Amino acid sequence: VPLGSDLVDDLISMQSKSSKLAKSVVKEVTCIDYSETVVQNLIREQKGGGGSKCKKSSNTLEVKYEILDARKLPYDANSYDLIFEKGTMDAMLSDASEGVENCIQIVCEMARVCSLGGSIMIVSHLNANDPKGMGWLRDVVIRGLEREFQLRNGAKMPSGDDDAKEFVWFISVNGGEGDVVDDEAEEL
Repeated sequence: VPLGSDLVDDLISMQSKSSKLAKSVVKEVTCIDYSETVVQNLIREQKGGGGSKCKKSSNTLEVKYEILDARKLPYDANSYDLIFEKGTMDAMLSDASEGVENCIQIVCEMARVCSLGGSIMIVSHLNANDPKGMGWLRDVVIRGLEREFQLRNGAKMPSGDDDAKEFVWFISVNGGEGDVVDDEAEEL
């Protein structure tokens, strides 16, 4: 089940339990994928009603699906209040030669289109509570945020300049409860 339609279902369910219309809480839900086949299937499923369990009406929020490369988004800066990335960067990391740079560019683009005060949520199979996951956080996420910061500030980091804008990023790592398992550890 596509994430976008699940989010819409939750918003419509909220709408039926309260006096708030889903469209008053969320202006739009946009899901992107690089694969035209995937996007066309999701659009077909949405049109057929297969993607949503909730009854549609003229006030129903629908998902907009687009075929895009997450490394180069056509959206204006500060366009979205919430960006949710699930699985794209994990898939990109399978490319040993360009995976890290591709992921840095994706984080940079997410930061660019995220509105001031907005949120970026990244769901990954990497456990940031172990050295490999912390390395990914530092080498990919932090570098992508730094790159976007430099681009917004004319490729210079602030040094007491009154004209420099300040961007504050809070990073919260969740999950990884229990024992940390080393994927490369030898089994006994």
